[in-house]
Amino acid sequence: IRGRIDHVETMNLGDGRFVFDLASVAWDGPSRRVRPAGSGVLEFRYSQLSRDPLMTRFVVEAADGWSCRHEPAPVGLVVECGGPPIPGASETVVREPVIAVVRGVELLSPVEGLDAEGLIVHSLGHVPRDMVRDGLPNFGAVRDDWLGAPRSHKGLDIYGDRVFVRAAAAGEVVGAGDGGKAGGWVKIDHGNGVETVYVHISRPNIRRGDRVAGGQRIAVIDGPSGNAIEAQLHFEIKLDEQSVDPVPFIFAVASEELQAEIAAAIERLAVLERKRAARVELEYDR
Repeated sequence: IRGRIDHVETMNLGDGRFVFDLASVAWDGPSRRVRPAGSGVLEFRYSQLSRDPLMTRFVVEAADGWSCRHEPAPVGLVVECGGPPIPGASETVVREPVIAVVRGVELLSPVEGLDAEGLIVHSLGHVPRDMVRDGLPNFGAVRDDWLGAPRSHKGLDIYGDRVFVRAAAAGEVVGAGDGGKAGGWVKIDHGNGVETVYVHISRPNIRRGDRVAGGQRIAVIDGPSGNAIEAQLHFEIKLDEQSVDPVPFIFAVASEELQAEIAAAIERLAVLERKRAARVELEYDR
């Protein structure tokens, strides 16, 4: 469910009906997901209860024995439902939207609760509170560490706090650590020369040598870690040990609307980079 939600009241009305009343300051509606055959979620619907204050009711009708709960997400709310297998239904795996394909490896969003659009909003669409010291989120942006030798940013910063970090694809953990400018970090090998790196994380629950599944929770973002100014995930894709920009891979499988958003965000960031450079010069002069 997308929006800036103030609080949630939940009700279980029995007979598989679960109600979530959302007090919101902005409302974009639920994320549309195709339910697989055999799912215990029979129907979901929503309606606006009042305009001022903005109240929205979200209703889930589920099969007997199923239950639903909610968890906060960076762009709203995630409603998760589960229960026993549906009699007579074939087993079906729920596939989440793939945000990118790299050398045949399908990547999911590394932040739970963010689809491709949400990920772009919280990375290319986000301006850090301290743009001068934290730098801009895009690959190739200039970093100073601070007022030291300039360097090129090698990943994509995805801003959010108190969210789960997930393995973007199945693979083997080939590196993990905690400390220094990186804070907590994990590196996963997905095969075919494709690796992903997760930096500024907290409480990683995996270690070198572990095998992980795509979408598996591997850590959390819980405040700034390392030299990050605000809570964020620094996400990298490496090909044959060389960091590459994740955004073109996201762009390649994005909808036309998201492609337009990405292109506009890149133009905006180019302007902001020039403004940032001017502000850095002022800081040096002081």
